[in-house]
Amino acid sequence: MLIGRTSRFLIATCLLTQPLWAQTVQMDAQIRVVPGPLSVLAAPSVLEFPDVVVNPDGVWLEALRAPEFRIVDARGTAQGWHLSLQAQDLIHLGRGNSLGSRLFFQGRADSSRVFPVSGDPVSTALGPREVGDRVDLKDGKVLYCLSGSGRGIYWWTPDAHQFSLWIPGDPVPGRYQGQITITVVGQP
Repeated sequence: MLIGRTSRFLIATCLLTQPLWAQTVQMDAQIRVVPGPLSVLAAPSVLEFPDVVVNPDGVWLEALRAPEFRIVDARGTAQGWHLSLQAQDLIHLGRGNSLGSRLFFQGRADSSRVFPVSGDPVSTALGPREVGDRVDLKDGKVLYCLSGSGRGIYWWTPDAHQFSLWIPGDPVPGRYQGQITITVVGQP
């Protein structure tokens, strides 16, 4: 009799642990990927030149300190881009007169000063890379990336001596300042 009770108890236990029914459903997972920015940041935001003595023949100066540039291409298209610098003339801070100066950039035609943070690697063929010419910064392309590359974040650290400033003869002594507009454009 004891054996009969044990058997019924075990059978009841087995029946209670079995699932009575099951249902499976599926659901969709969706995400929308939107293009991000194409942007540039310069830090520090100063291109600094040494003091100079008035010279009746004019003088060339190399920069003492140049900014580093952070370029972000989060568009997801790999259509290429270029960075241009446009320098206004330097203006006397006390008198407001123009210095008549010209700012130039001497590129290296390589990628040695471009460092990827994330995204596409730097390519010797596609870039990002500096232009290989001396560029007048009245409006000059200084860095570019061809179509097929350039997605991601890059630091560009040009040497200060790549920037040179021509000051014409007999300028009015004093401090001068001007603006440089930095533009990144979504085409090579």
